[in-house]
Amino acid sequence: MSLIKIPAKSVINMVGVYGNTATNPSNPNTPPRFVYSSGKMHALDEMFTILMIYVPCNEGNEKVNAE
Repeated sequence: MSLIKIPAKSVINMVGVYGNTATNPSNPNTPPRFVYSSGKMHALDEMFTILMIYVPCNEGNEKVNAE
């Protein structure tokens, strides 16, 4: 895996599909429960999370092996 240079002021969009049903084996709630945001979402309340780690761009970074 290589590092990817993302230009300044770029926008990253994510799309997720929620499977909050009893037939989803990855659903942690049995029976399924309604999940809503009160502005203080916690990891256990949310089923779609992304973690991005970034470093300042220096010439040659794109050649670094990130594994």
